[in-house]
Amino acid sequence: MPLFIIFGISTKLKAKPSGTFICPACQTERTYAELRKSRWFTLFFIPLIPLGSSSQGRVQCTACGSEFDKDVLT
Repeated sequence: MPLFIIFGISTKLKAKPSGTFICPACQTERTYAELRKSRWFTLFFIPLIPLGSSSQGRVQCTACGSEFDKDVLT
């Protein structure tokens, strides 16, 4: 009887609260979250071991959910 082990790597996107900015979509001052990507080793679709994370270079308005490049903060 064969034994199948399902493993792989998954990527999760996480929003880390950071500060306030003028949201181009809302046209008012809102809080934003920095988007970070993290990779995980998975076994049977369950994330087990973190393989690292990196900044996406993008920010998300916490009010409307719109995403923008980080240069919108300047």
